[in-house]
Amino acid sequence: MSFISRDFLLTTDTAKELYHETAAKLPVVDYDSYIPSKVLIENKPYTDVSELLLSEPTVCRFLRSAGADDHFINGGAPNKDKFIKFAECAARGAGSPVYHFAHIELNRLCGFDSALNSANAEETYEFANRVLSEKPLTPLGLLKEYGTEEIHITFDAMDGIDTKNIKQPCIRPIMCTHKLMSVGNVNFTSYMSTLAGVENVEIPNGQLTADCVKAIILRSVDRFREHCCKIISIDCLPDAKYLKQYAESDEKELCVYINNLLVKLKNSPVTPAEKVNATCDELGMFKAYLLFLLCEKASEHGMVVHLRTKCRDDVCAVKDLLCKLKCRKKTPKFIITNADPTDDIAVLTTVADFQHSRGSVPDIQHGIGGMCGVHINRFIIRKRLTFLAQYGNLSGFIGIGSESQSPVSASRHLYFRRNLCRLLGEFSAAGEFPKDINLLRDITTDICYNNAKIFFKE
Repeated sequence: MSFISRDFLLTTDTAKELYHETAAKLPVVDYDSYIPSKVLIENKPYTDVSELLLSEPTVCRFLRSAGADDHFINGGAPNKDKFIKFAECAARGAGSPVYHFAHIELNRLCGFDSALNSANAEETYEFANRVLSEKPLTPLGLLKEYGTEEIHITFDAMDGIDTKNIKQPCIRPIMCTHKLMSVGNVNFTSYMSTLAGVENVEIPNGQLTADCVKAIILRSVDRFREHCCKIISIDCLPDAKYLKQYAESDEKELCVYINNLLVKLKNSPVTPAEKVNATCDELGMFKAYLLFLLCEKASEHGMVVHLRTKCRDDVCAVKDLLCKLKCRKKTPKFIITNADPTDDIAVLTTVADFQHSRGSVPDIQHGIGGMCGVHINRFIIRKRLTFLAQYGNLSGFIGIGSESQSPVSASRHLYFRRNLCRLLGEFSAAGEFPKDINLLRDITTDICYNNAKIFFKE
């Protein structure tokens, strides 16, 4: 009996019809990918199935949780032995999304539809590699195989952007600001000085000033925008109190404050073991300054800011940020993704309170989290989609980003779509929503494709 059947995860007739006749046929828009641009530019054919299945951090975590020795994870074990060890661990992976992903990917690659285990691991490994040798598969070919139409990949603010020669799929850079926002890092001033060189911003007498920092950031955003960037990613948020203090500060006094801080940062220790020569309050105010600068520039360009919260304090900071931006009438589009699922309702109510869109696709979206996230599995997908339906607008949702480092994870959009169709089918079967298949198809099409295209449209 097949494990990965055509109707995998689809529990009602409505779900099956929605998935096979609608969701499975739609192109993929992946707005949150970490695939290195070098992998796509070189586009080298895969030669071993282990390269496809075992390269993601979630697989490493799964193997460690299952008791596998590091020799079979990041060590020097041959690829074949690593695959067999993975199969041995996966055989007992009940409920694990890694278990599901591996089977979906093997099924798409070579038609494997059994349950992977130690008994069939060697045969499966040899067969999959034989398929790869007979039908060469490249990273771009894999994205095409999964119907990827548009993919947004992460670049550091200082990186060169080198994807214009790739025509299919459409590749857009994401401006990652992690290093830019890490103002407490001892290497911050060195990083900003290097970035100033990239952006051709002169630093008078080698000392960063508030004006220099502003010019560097604005030019960086402009450069990314010239390469069709639509998203600025921010994952280092200041405490809410600093956002309030910043918003109430006099601009001239603030510049003096930041200039003094930048002198301190320049004179800080240069070893990572030592702390920078600045207080938490000073760093918090500076981070608030950078955050407002990025958000207001994004609003000017019609770009999207992707905020990632790590804890409830970050959610409070987001609420204050949205409030202050609304007062300034400089609110960009937002995706707000919380790492902690217990913050779902807090984020959803915040998103609803500050919506400023008058269209069917909200300008502030609750990011469901990438399919490679620590917390993401079928149960979390269901919970978050249900909460979105209860506290927000499910039909206006833009779907998921993969947060993946590998092209093979494009399959996870299909996993998400199966779970979405399952949930809509259950709503209908329970009498909680009309059994209007045309209406359900429209909703499915919007969530899986149309909404993302509208949301990221300039």
